Amino acid sequence: MISKANIKEQTGIILVAVTLAFFIRMTNNMVNTTAPILAKYTYSLNSTDVGLTGTIIYLFTLISTAFVNPRLQGMAKKKVFILSMFLTSLSLIGLYFQNLILFWLFLSVFGFFTGFLFTNILTSISTNIEGVSRERGLAAYSMALSLSLLIGPIIERFSLSRVGNEGIFIEFFPLMVIASILSFKIKAPEIVEKRDVKGAITTPGFLASIISITAYNVPFAAFTVFMDIYTKEKFGVSSSFAYYVFIFFFAASLLTRIYMQFRPFKHLRIPLTFFIMITVATFLIIGFVNNIYLYFALIAIMGIPHGGIFPIATILISRGTPRERLNAANSYFTSYNNILFLGVPPIFGYLSTQIGFTFSFISLGIISFVSLLLIYWRFSGNRQVFYK
Repeated sequence: MISKANIKEQTGIILVAVTLAFFIRMTNNMVNTTAPILAKYTYSLNSTDVGLTGTIIYLFTLISTAFVNPRLQGMAKKKVFILSMFLTSLSLIGLYFQNLILFWLFLSVFGFFTGFLFTNILTSISTNIEGVSRERGLAAYSMALSLSLLIGPIIERFSLSRVGNEGIFIEFFPLMVIASILSFKIKAPEIVEKRDVKGAITTPGFLASIISITAYNVPFAAFTVFMDIYTKEKFGVSSSFAYYVFIFFFAASLLTRIYMQFRPFKHLRIPLTFFIMITVATFLIIGFVNNIYLYFALIAIMGIPHGGIFPIATILISRGTPRERLNAANSYFTSYNNILFLGVPPIFGYLSTQIGFTFSFISLGIISFVSLLLIYWRFSGNRQVFYK
């Protein structure tokens, strides 16, 4: 029986974690979507250099998540987290000034220090909370990420006409200052963590989570870069109308995560299979759809597995990884996602020029199906991961 004191402490840990996740993800998405616009229209860079904005951010995030964060312990981890919050906030001020050198410098700073944030929020929930409460906490974390992806763009759209592209960074700065102050409340792991890479990446929970997230983040990495462009070109609509693909998509994702928050899955294999099969089906047929209303309906359906697979992947890590290896496992999990977002968009872009969007979408569906087969081949009988 969990005491009232423990319930209060666990609730506090979750509230701090999800609030931080909300502010950080909202700001992270703002920078990722605003930096290419600045590169093109403020600094008049070519298309290759515009594409490098995302590469710089994810590359430096990968460095911090893969090579630095797994080696941090206890209070050192908390101190680095707090410092990273303040430096991430200050990088927004640097991005405000119209100077190309500062632009590249502070994009790198932003990417590097955000790499310490998401991983350690995950680890705070995973290592300090047990049982169903931990899985509710992970679902709440995922829900906060989805909500931020709805609220953030709304703030941007209302602010752009008033403050311009550079002014958006100043608009988000106070929010990150609030988050930086709140970061002092983050709870660091109280266990002695193991740092060996092999021990972390060979656990059943980590491997199952990597295969699961591949089934969706490969398609999603392509989706975030190309779906508004595809919508505009395919149906001849305006840029603002094409933006509805993200609204429908993230709304469905948020609703899915709200459901998982209040009705967490005890057994994961069946819902994971369901989410991946939705992904496979939608990407196999969406390139053949010529009716825009049916197209938007499919976009909304695609948001359901986005809402479900990520929280399931984090739960798989927490169930199938010893607590002393969770920090390293979460770091490498985040690093793997960064690699996908580095590599998938240019590959998909190249494929679309060679075989067209329709067959490129089909290739994404095939990758998701292969991932599902790998899960069944490797982990279908693992009760610790799927049935605990």
